[in-house]
Amino acid sequence: DAVSGSKQIQMLGLDGIYTQILYENLHFVHGLSSSYGLSYIPGPWVESIFVTKGTGSVVNGYESITGQIQIELLEPDNADQLFVNGYANSEQRFELNTHAAHRFNDNLSTLVFAHANKNTLGMDRNKDSFLDAPLTEQYNVLNRWHFRVKDKVEGQFGFRALMEDRTGGQSKAHRSDTSNTSHYVIGISTKQFETFTKNGLLYPDRPYKSIAVMTTERYQQQDAVFGNKKYNGEQKSIYVNIISQGIINTTFHKIKSGGSFVLDDYREKFSENYLQDDSLFNTEEIVPGVYSEYTYSNDSTISLVAGLRADYYNLSQLMIDPRLHFKYNHSKNSAFRLSGGRGFRTPHIFAENSQVFASAREIISKEKLLPEVAWNYGATFTQKFKIFNREASFNVDFFRTDFENQVVVDLEDVNKVQFYNLKGLSYSNSLQADFSFQPIERVDVKLAYKHYDVKTTYSGKLLDKPLVTKDRALLHIDYATNMEKW
Repeated sequence: DAVSGSKQIQMLGLDGIYTQILYENLHFVHGLSSSYGLSYIPGPWVESIFVTKGTGSVVNGYESITGQIQIELLEPDNADQLFVNGYANSEQRFELNTHAAHRFNDNLSTLVFAHANKNTLGMDRNKDSFLDAPLTEQYNVLNRWHFRVKDKVEGQFGFRALMEDRTGGQSKAHRSDTSNTSHYVIGISTKQFETFTKNGLLYPDRPYKSIAVMTTERYQQQDAVFGNKKYNGEQKSIYVNIISQGIINTTFHKIKSGGSFVLDDYREKFSENYLQDDSLFNTEEIVPGVYSEYTYSNDSTISLVAGLRADYYNLSQLMIDPRLHFKYNHSKNSAFRLSGGRGFRTPHIFAENSQVFASAREIISKEKLLPEVAWNYGATFTQKFKIFNREASFNVDFFRTDFENQVVVDLEDVNKVQFYNLKGLSYSNSLQADFSFQPIERVDVKLAYKHYDVKTTYSGKLLDKPLVTKDRALLHIDYATNMEKW
C-alpha cells in the first residue's frame, strides 16, 4: 500500500490474514501486527522459510485457513560469530544488520540480532504533492539463548523489541508535527515487545517420545493519524502450547496430543476527528483448546496426517476443526496429495484494513462482527520426468475455500466502507500449473499459470472480489556460469 507502506502476502486469492505466519511454531503476524508485521523480521535473520498451501497442522493452532508460512531464524549454535551487513541507495534508504553468536560451552549459547533502517528522502515523482511512499525509521533487536541439561532437557528463550515510525501524506508537511492540520499528514508509530520460551523434555532411550512447552508474551502499541482520522490500539497477548509426542506400537504410527491457550486483550479507539470518539473497541479474547494429530507413514508410498482441534472461544462458542492431509507416491517420480480442513480467526477491522483510513469514505460497522470460519480443500499432482535426458517437472494444484462466515469489507458505495457479517456465499477457487525444465546445461526455465475465481456477497449480490487479478502467467529463465560464479 503506497500510502501507509503496509505489505501483505496473498495466498489462494485471499488476503494474508487467512494465512498463518509463524516463526518457529510461535505466533508472529497476529492481531495489531497484521498490516506491518512482514517488515518486523529482517531478511539476514532468516535461515529458511517453509510454505504450506491449504490448512496447516492442528498443532500450530486454529487460524490457518488458506496456508501456513513458517519462518526459521538462525540458530546460536551454527550462526556466524559476527555478521555485519550495510545497505544504502540513491533514494536515501539506509539499513544496517548485524548479529553476533557466542558459545559458552556445549550446553549454552546465545545469539544477538540488531537491525536499523531509515528512509529519509520524500519522493513525489508524479508531482501530486503527496509522498509516493512513507518515510520510515525502524529499530529492531532480538536475543535468543539455547541450552541443554544433559540429554534430557533442551530449550530456548529470549526476547524481541521493536520501535517503528512511518510518516506520509503531503510532501510539505513536517515529519515531526503530525498534529498540524494545515496539510494532510499520515503518522504511524509502533512499539512491540515480546518474550518467548521453547522447552523440551527428551527421552534418550525412546527418541520418538518428547514433551514440549512453548510460550510467547507480547505487548504492542500502535498509534496512527490519517488526516483527521485517529486510531489508538494496544494489544497484550499470551500464547501457550503444550505438545506430547509418541508412537502407537511402531514408528509407522505417530501421535501428537496437547493443549493450547490464547489470551488477547485489545484496547482500540478510532475517531473521525480529534474531539469526539466515534468508535471504541475493547475486547478480551480467551481461547483454550485441545487437539490430537495422528500420522501414518510407511516411508515409501503413503503418508496420512489426521488432526482434530476443539477450541472454546469466550466471545462466541465451541469450535471444532478437523483437518486431513494425504499423500500417495505412485512412483519415486510422481506424487498425489489431498488436503482438507476447517479453521477460524477473529477479525480486527482497523488493524487489518489500515488502507481505508486514507480514504474519504465514511467508515461504518453497525453490528457485532463474528469470527470468520472457512473450509479449505485441495488436490495437488506432481510428476518428474526427463526431456532429452535432462530433469523436468510438472505440477498442478487446485484449492477451494468456502466461508461459513466472513467479515465483508464492502467498498461498493463510493461514499463509505462498510464492515458486516457475510449474508450469502463467499468462496475462492485457485488453479495453478507450472512446468520446469533444463533445455541446456546451466539454464533453467520455469513456466507457470494461475487462475483465480474469488466471489463474495455484497449487500445481497454475489460479485467478484475487487482488485484480484483473475489470470497470471510467469516465465522465468535462470542461467549460471560454470562453478556458479555468476
